Amino acid sequence: MQRPTLLFSLFFNSWLLLSITACASKNIEPPTLTKNGKPKLLFINFNITQTNNGKHISLINKIETEGAPKQNTLLNNGTQGDLLCNLLNKKGRTLKQFSIKNPLKKHMEYINDNKQLQTQHVQLTKTSFTLRFPAYTNVHYLSIFEIDTLNKKSKPLITTTTN
Repeated sequence: MQRPTLLFSLFFNSWLLLSITACASKNIEPPTLTKNGKPKLLFINFNITQTNNGKHISLINKIETEGAPKQNTLLNNGTQGDLLCNLLNKKGRTLKQFSIKNPLKKHMEYINDNKQLQTQHVQLTKTSFTLRFPAYTNVHYLSIFEIDTLNKKSKPLITTTTN
C-alpha cells in the first residue's frame, strides 16, 4: 500500500517542480531603458497655449545630439497644473515617467525701488518649452499629460514619436 502513495507523491512533486520552473523562466520583468551606443541627448521643443477649452501643446521640432545627460533635474512628482511626461515603448508601455513645472507659470525676481528683492508670479497664455532626456533605443513615443489631482482621468495633451 505504501508503494502507490510514494509513486504518486514522487510524480506529483516532480510535476509541481516542473510547473514552478516553467513559470519562473518567463520574462515578466518591466521593460528597461537601453542607451544607443555613444551617449546622445534628445531635445524636443513644444509650444503650449492656454485657452478657454484647456491647454494645447504642439510640436516645434526634435533635435538629437551627442552628449551625456546632466544630473537628474526632472521632478518625480508634480502638483496641480504641472506636466507629466511618459516615455513609451513601441507597444505604448511606460518605461519612464517624470514631471516638469507648468511652463505657463513664470516666477520673476527683481529689485524694487526700495532695493529689496521681490517676486512676481505671471500666468502666461502662450509660451514654448523644451524637454531634454537621454536618447534611448527602446523609447518610441512621448506622451504629455496635465497633472490634475481632482480629476484622475486625464487625456494626453500630445503624444509624439521620439525618433
